Amino acid sequence: VTLSGHTGGVRRAKFSSDGARVVTAGRDGTARVWDAATGKQVLRIRTANREAWSADYSRDGHLLVTAGSE
Repeated sequence: VTLSGHTGGVRRAKFSSDGARVVTAGRDGTARVWDAATGKQVLRIRTANREAWSADYSRDGHLLVTAGSE
C-alpha cells in the first residue's frame, strides 16, 4: 500500500500497536494517520511547527504526540 498525501518528505512512520493504523510525520508540517490495510488517510493534523520530525502513539493507542522544528 502506498501512503500518498504529504507535500514534503516524510521523516517518521510508525505502526499503531495493533497494526491497524500508521502515523507519519512530514516536512510539510503535518502528521497524518492512515488505515494500514487500505492506505486511506484517516486524519490530518496541522502541527504548530514548520516541519514535523516525529509522531508516535501512546502505549494504549488513544493519543498521538508530535515533535518538530520552527
